[in-house]
Amino acid sequence: MDAQTGNNDVIVKDLGFTILANPDSATVDIILIHGLQGHPKNTWLYSPPKEKPSFFSSKPKKPQSQATRLQETFWPLDILSRDFEGARIMTYGYDSRVTRWFHGPAMKLDIDQYGESLLNATEASRRGNPHRPLIFIVHSLGGLILKDALRRARSSREERFEHVYKSTRALLFFGTPHRGVSYTELGITASRIATMAGFDANKKILRSLSFDATHIRVLREDFVEVLRDLAPRLFVFQEGLGYSGFKLLSGKVVDDFSSSLDVGEQKETIGANHVNMCRFAGEGDDGYIKVKAALELAISEVSPVLAQDHDAKKLNLIYPVDPTIFKNDIIGEDNQLLENTGSWIFKGIASAGDGESSRTQSGSAAEAFAKWVNHDLPRVLWIKGEPGKGKTMLAISIVEELQRRNQFNVAHFFCKNSEDKRNTGVNIIESILRQIYSWQPELLSHFDSCAKDLVGMTNPDWKFSTLWNVLDNTIKDSKFQTSYFVIDGLDECDDTSASRFLKRLCRMNFQLEQETNARTKVQWLITSRDEGIISREFGKFQSERALIISLEDNSEEVQKSVEQYISDRVRKLALQEGYDGNLRTTVEDYLRKHANGTFLWVAIVCEELKGQPADVAEEALRRFPSGLTKLYKRILGQVLNNGDRLHALSAERILQAMAVTFEPLTLRELAVAADLPRKIRNRDEGIRSYVGLCRSFLRIQSNLVSIRHQSVKDYLVPKRCESACSREYDFKVLYHPNPARCRCDHHLLSPEDYPAVDRASIVFPIDEAEGHRAIVSRSIDSMTEVLRKDIYNLSQPSCCVAEVEVPDPDPLASIKYACHYWIDHLSAIEGCHNGVGLGDIGKVILFLEKKFLHWLEAMSLTGEIPEAIAMLIDLEYAVSRDEQHDEQRNFLSAIVYDAKRFTLAFRSIIEIYPLQIYNSALLFSPTKSTIRKVFSKEIPAWVQNQRLPSVDENWSPYLHTLEGHIGTVRSIAFSPDGSLLASGADDCTIRLWDPITGAVFHRLRGHLSQVRELAFSPNGVQLASCSESGLVHIWDPTSGTAIHKLGGDAQGFRTLAFSADGNQLASGTIKGTVYVWDPSEGTVQHILKCNWTLSRIRCLAFSPDGSRLATGFDLQFSDDSYLNLWDLSTGKQVHLRHGHVNGVLTLSFSPNGKQLASGSSDGAIQVREPMKGRLLYTLSVNDLVYALTFSADSSQLASMSETKVQLWDPTTRVARHTWQGQFTAYYGYWKDPLKFSPDGSMLAFISGSKLLLYDTPTRTMLHMLEGHGYAIYALAFSPNGSQLASASLDRTVRLWDSTAKALPLQREPNPGIIYEVIFSSDGNRLASLSRDRTIQLWDPATGANLCSIPFDSTHSPEIIAFSPNSQELVSGSMDGSVCIWDPVTGAALNRLSPPNCPDFSGGGVLRKQLALSPDVRRLAVKDKMFGWAQFMQPAIRLCDYTTGARHQILEGKIHDYLVAKFSPDSSRLAAMLYDNTIRLWDTATGAILHTLKSDAMPFQNFAFSPDKSQLATSSKGDTNAMSVQIWDLTTGEFLYKLHGAPEELTFSADGNHLLYSAGYSPGYLINKESELWDLTTREMRHTLDCHRDLHDAAASWDSQDKSQALYLLDSSGECISRNGQKVIILPPDQRASACAIWGKKLALGRVCGGVTILEFE
Repeated sequence: MDAQTGNNDVIVKDLGFTILANPDSATVDIILIHGLQGHPKNTWLYSPPKEKPSFFSSKPKKPQSQATRLQETFWPLDILSRDFEGARIMTYGYDSRVTRWFHGPAMKLDIDQYGESLLNATEASRRGNPHRPLIFIVHSLGGLILKDALRRARSSREERFEHVYKSTRALLFFGTPHRGVSYTELGITASRIATMAGFDANKKILRSLSFDATHIRVLREDFVEVLRDLAPRLFVFQEGLGYSGFKLLSGKVVDDFSSSLDVGEQKETIGANHVNMCRFAGEGDDGYIKVKAALELAISEVSPVLAQDHDAKKLNLIYPVDPTIFKNDIIGEDNQLLENTGSWIFKGIASAGDGESSRTQSGSAAEAFAKWVNHDLPRVLWIKGEPGKGKTMLAISIVEELQRRNQFNVAHFFCKNSEDKRNTGVNIIESILRQIYSWQPELLSHFDSCAKDLVGMTNPDWKFSTLWNVLDNTIKDSKFQTSYFVIDGLDECDDTSASRFLKRLCRMNFQLEQETNARTKVQWLITSRDEGIISREFGKFQSERALIISLEDNSEEVQKSVEQYISDRVRKLALQEGYDGNLRTTVEDYLRKHANGTFLWVAIVCEELKGQPADVAEEALRRFPSGLTKLYKRILGQVLNNGDRLHALSAERILQAMAVTFEPLTLRELAVAADLPRKIRNRDEGIRSYVGLCRSFLRIQSNLVSIRHQSVKDYLVPKRCESACSREYDFKVLYHPNPARCRCDHHLLSPEDYPAVDRASIVFPIDEAEGHRAIVSRSIDSMTEVLRKDIYNLSQPSCCVAEVEVPDPDPLASIKYACHYWIDHLSAIEGCHNGVGLGDIGKVILFLEKKFLHWLEAMSLTGEIPEAIAMLIDLEYAVSRDEQHDEQRNFLSAIVYDAKRFTLAFRSIIEIYPLQIYNSALLFSPTKSTIRKVFSKEIPAWVQNQRLPSVDENWSPYLHTLEGHIGTVRSIAFSPDGSLLASGADDCTIRLWDPITGAVFHRLRGHLSQVRELAFSPNGVQLASCSESGLVHIWDPTSGTAIHKLGGDAQGFRTLAFSADGNQLASGTIKGTVYVWDPSEGTVQHILKCNWTLSRIRCLAFSPDGSRLATGFDLQFSDDSYLNLWDLSTGKQVHLRHGHVNGVLTLSFSPNGKQLASGSSDGAIQVREPMKGRLLYTLSVNDLVYALTFSADSSQLASMSETKVQLWDPTTRVARHTWQGQFTAYYGYWKDPLKFSPDGSMLAFISGSKLLLYDTPTRTMLHMLEGHGYAIYALAFSPNGSQLASASLDRTVRLWDSTAKALPLQREPNPGIIYEVIFSSDGNRLASLSRDRTIQLWDPATGANLCSIPFDSTHSPEIIAFSPNSQELVSGSMDGSVCIWDPVTGAALNRLSPPNCPDFSGGGVLRKQLALSPDVRRLAVKDKMFGWAQFMQPAIRLCDYTTGARHQILEGKIHDYLVAKFSPDSSRLAAMLYDNTIRLWDTATGAILHTLKSDAMPFQNFAFSPDKSQLATSSKGDTNAMSVQIWDLTTGEFLYKLHGAPEELTFSADGNHLLYSAGYSPGYLINKESELWDLTTREMRHTLDCHRDLHDAAASWDSQDKSQALYLLDSSGECISRNGQKVIILPPDQRASACAIWGKKLALGRVCGGVTILEFE
């Protein structure tokens, strides 16, 4: 219903937009959005105090008088519109009422739906001017809805939403809970009251606003990306007053921490509570003044168009170099292109003034080119020619002539094999996109959509496909202007790039032809040689799709251009060298006679004539023969016969190195690769002089050396001889063994070509294999000499790559190429036609033994760890292929394998922290690791001489961990070829990984709720994902772009599957409907509805032939079958008889298509004939069955139930084997909890946080795979069965080697995450308490697990402690019972239970509400449950075991309490109550000593001083700033206050210092560092990042005492610090959830279970 009439008779609607001001020449839109329980007018409406509007109603309770309304101020209309006359001002309304009272049920929308509605409404309201700058003013929940709308707009592919996103220039947040709220704005109280009274409440929003809500976290993460992208002006207004009037809600609704973004925003405080902070009385109101100032600043900066420098940055991101530079460099290299060099090809085109009626002259080349220029079909023109025929010059001429005509845009790219930015298809597309967007910036949005996916993408196939899709979409844009694309030298790209490029070009042209008959907007011109893959691919082009011009067929025209070029070059040469007229004529005549139409030949000869005196020029000229190969041969002979043996030998090595390297080299890299004299290696000019000897073959640009032309490389490195003799070159001699019969003798030198040089030293023609061997040998020598530990002198082990400043000079400068390519050269040896073996194996082994870690450090410093992993895999493969098997090669194989496992296992650390290779990776690698043993001396001295942590002896099947998701990972899937691993998580994203190296290819965004399931199409070209947000997405996994979004009108999807042929995709909803789509078209084929619309589709599966679809659901009140079988040819059900009597949880068709198995909660497995659904047989499990799977050959059926996994023989219908266990915890969330390996030889299944892998023929366990900290939700085998992936609640994906040799268990299975670890008083024992309440005892000296005390039903320990004499271990439980254990044997000594112990099975007791006294003789526990019975008055029961089993109730009724703690001497107990007090009791009498009360919000925590004379408390002050209060416990009086934001508080041992940590909970800290305060001076001494379990040690540390070394675990549990400096970054399987320190020992209770003990100096 619309709202009341407001000021100036403007009607403010309850829902949607209301325009308050709309000037004709509006320059900016200002939109106001209200919060929870708010209204589009009342939220912003000021009323006099006596008429204070009710918070719990969006409308006044009774009509107001005209006089009252006149005193009101609706400031957006009354003031704002007057101060900003050029602004269009709108207010937006939505139903945000948590409670409706007597007005009907509250709407059940959530933030996602509100955000979508806001985005749609905003776009619709701005269609008249979608580019107008946009400013949002939002209150409370409105801020979250805006953030959701902006993240939607950012990920949308629709241009209309893009306008909203890019126009957003400023955001003003009023009390928005960016990190959730403690009380969920006052609505939580209203909701609670309404629920008790029987009214409806929108709890979905309240759940989202709870402090740790995943939705809030995801919104915050995504919004940070929005801010980085848009860089809007950002203002945060915080409430200055708390809300009064409610006993439990006496403080701020949204505290300063929660309302802050901490991204550099401008913050202001408004002196009002959460409700009134956006209601201003007038223009003099202090709050309005602040808002007005913010708006003035924002509006002064807004601009309707993107800044030019912003565009320039984006262009550089696409391709870092302006391609025009390459063109100009070529012109300069070839001494300036002669004008009209390519004029002959333009002769067939009329002048621009003739328009479209242009005619062509006779001649195929002119006609073909004119046809292409005039945009007639075909769209592709290929100009082919032999090396040196002027293809590049012709391409430049065409580019410049087309640009001169100024009719259309011309994009160009000049490929060059020797430059890594110019030799791939990726480079071509990047360059073209850069040029297009420089002409038309408005098209940049096509690139923006995938820009973030491209960052860090290393796979060339994926990157090329992604960029090609961007280019395709750009060209298809209606705004795209007609253009020419000129690609020169495609043959300079590698064969894979060239083939990929031409195939996509062919496909694009075909698609364009199908879509339109109009003249195309783009024409392609490609130049290359007529050979190899390019010739074959163009051969596949139909004649109507490609024009071809051969320069050989147009030799007469080419010759004319060459002659013009000769005249120009000789004219300039004559001026430089002083030629007279006769000599100039002689030179010109000779060049014309011998050039044979080859520009390159002319250029090389003129280059050789430079510097030759005029009197010898003619003689020198006569020595240059016709033809490139003969010319190369002659010049090479001259280089080798220059009379200086050192120069000749250096030139040989330079040419040999450049002929086999994979990219251009810097001068210093070349000095290493060519083994130039050491005296010049550090002198660029000296190296340059040596390179100058080869100036006809090489080129130097900006200290980068490259091959002058591809023909040079072809000459230097001959291919297999194709002569009739069918023999390969004999590289032991200098000439072909049978030159008379060899058709390729032009490659060879004869002895007379270099008479002054010793034949034995000559390497020409270059033996490619020997060239690679030489590079390997020289690279290893140079790396051995240069590499060392901490080569950049970082000194700090925690220094990350992003913080590294490269020293000048860079010690790695000369060996960067060697580091990156030495293994590539080693692997390339066998790829050569005469390559045998791997060269000097001993040298490789020695390098790995001495320098492997130093090389790995260098690779980390240069950001190449994924490449290092790929290199080691290549090396392992090369070694395995070496046919020579001896002891040395076997050792090489072993050390390479160890190096690969080492790098994989610690990849996530060492690619960020280079020096952690020595501190962390070495410490936690297996004891028998070759790398660890060889480099043991590199372990830091402060650890080396002490006991190292106890680790496994050998590498386990664990390979590496994939980290990046910020929510539970629920689904994973390998691509059919195994090259990709997809993971979907609760953070609403999908990540595509390289399962080998761990690199991220894509991060897919688009889902608005948790991703439930993933599936690759059988051919791998599509990836489908579903979520409960109501959409199924189909992605192109190559480019990472969304192809289709399906099922927008559905009620959320939880399961999906592709048919075997990939032509159908089915997905089931939570409302009992199954959609079947054509995934290629995105169209619906069937909508299948089960008989019960309230049922949830639990599972579905296609039959192997795709004719049947089986679906299972789990409604509990169905009289029908829980299994549906659908005939997909008709879309009708196949009638089933004798169905399950309860919900069907799992389905599986046998691969041979003969059986359909279904598992149900009725405890039975039914097996049916798939076509007619006839029941074949039933297997009785007598247990809830929730997973079934057939082996690939259909000979085995595995089932999982609550208590067992069984392996069935479908033929005999007998269980071959049964594995007992407990598998009940997470079945509702599991995705395929058991799977066969592809060959059926292994069966893997989930057991809590572990994976169990069994050998199916023998039914023996191969591995128990441990490492996840929390429950595993999904598993998947790679297609070849070599890898097993697991996804977990701990937000990670782990990769395992499923083929690893089965080894005996090296330790007892761990019981899960460790909650607590403690040392005994004498340090001789360590106890740990795990999540499953198992107590384990450890020997700190050896790290051995002495014994385990498992949880039993009679005692569930929640807290443990050693007695002061270390002779007893005491555990306390929630029910007040205490057990006393022998810390040596683990035997129970005594068990004491309180009489009439209340039943706590219903929950309601928190761990912090349990307290064990320091003397371990008293236990405090809550006496009554706190649940729905809110008016019960719980008490604290004190269980005192010093004199038997006396149990007393402490004095005083309490509402409830959060934390209870004993004083150090056990004589006092303090509890922090919900009524904002801390109560103190005498434990001997139970009497109340003091009640401490603060006027602020509830206390956060407290701590006793060592002498129990003082109590430190943390709370929130009047302005919501966290503070610490010190109290006198003798009098109960407040003493003084310290500033800070503590979560934990600890006194030092002497009581003179107080340590406290900042923030609220792990992952949401403002500042993770703890502050140490001097209580004498009341000043902060220093800060430490310290885990809460180590506050006792940290509080007593004196940072000024340099002789004292303090080792601490940080607050995140991920790193260890030494004297405040991080020194050890813990690998994923060593990260800690608890810790303890005793003397020099630090014990870590691991998240993944178990304990690690480190001992320091």
